[in-house]
Amino acid sequence: MIKLNHIGKVRQNRIILDNIDFSFKDKQHYVIFGESGSGKTTLLNIIAEYEKADSGTLEIEKERNLEYLFQDSLLFSNITVKENMLIKWESINQHIDEFEKEYTNALKLFSMEKFENEKVYTLSGGERKRIELAQVFLMKPDIVLFDEPTSNLDSDNKRFIIESIEKNFRNSIVILVSHDEKEYFRNFKLLELKGGRLNVYE
Repeated sequence: MIKLNHIGKVRQNRIILDNIDFSFKDKQHYVIFGESGSGKTTLLNIIAEYEKADSGTLEIEKERNLEYLFQDSLLFSNITVKENMLIKWESINQHIDEFEKEYTNALKLFSMEKFENEKVYTLSGGERKRIELAQVFLMKPDIVLFDEPTSNLDSDNKRFIIESIEKNFRNSIVILVSHDEKEYFRNFKLLELKGGRLNVYE
């Protein structure tokens, strides 16, 4: 579980997050809606501990493996999909003998196994996003944060990405921020960040 206790954040004399109290429960998927500048990414950054709240506390039960998929791609464009996957694997795992099996399985789950030897710059935006999801899956995270994972994708790719997240991260806490239509997120708990407050979407 992730508990936000009276989280507050002020930037340039403007209240971004206002006394937020909320608990994200294990194996639950959440999507946070809100206007641009409403503080959605700031909230993700605080949960990831990339940014500090000005007030309140963050509680994460136990030692959890957290992965954060940013809106801008962190893939290396001039190397292959497999090489990108290996870099991710080696960032936390020294058992190279397990890599082949694990990364092959991850690519299959996101329908990208045919692209393992392709340079990343040759892939479409949707294909790159699938590779990033496969990288995250490779880490077996307990908590996954997604910042606009379907930004600039067509409706078919959006649907594939969201359904893949639902299916392949079912044992993780998923917190996703989005501007997409709510119909894409039928199996997510819908939240809204407005006026600095986080509320269940009505």
